[in-house]
Amino acid sequence: MQYIPLHGHSTFSFLEAIGTVKKIADRAKKLALPAIAITDFPGMYGAVQFYNLAKELEFKPIIGVEIGFVLDTDNEYKAESIGNICILAGDKTGYHNLMKLTSFANTK
Repeated sequence: MQYIPLHGHSTFSFLEAIGTVKKIADRAKKLALPAIAITDFPGMYGAVQFYNLAKELEFKPIIGVEIGFVLDTDNEYKAESIGNICILAGDKTGYHNLMKLTSFANTK
């Protein structure tokens, strides 16, 4: 069994990046990883670029996002109730659902 990183931020995650999308993809290829995930916070701005690079470099891209959540969208609970969650898309439908969820999360 091989290690597959499932939580990493590109430069699209302000002050939390491990590198550019290209740098991450190149490193994954150099390490011969079969797959790697990019889970930027709080959006999926580098997802298409990452997907295309991964396909070009012949490893499996895993698209995800780290988003903030609250117990309800009316914010009736204290600020301490707010946290983050990392979610990965399993297929194209999951990708579309993540896009909807990310849009909702960034507007509420």
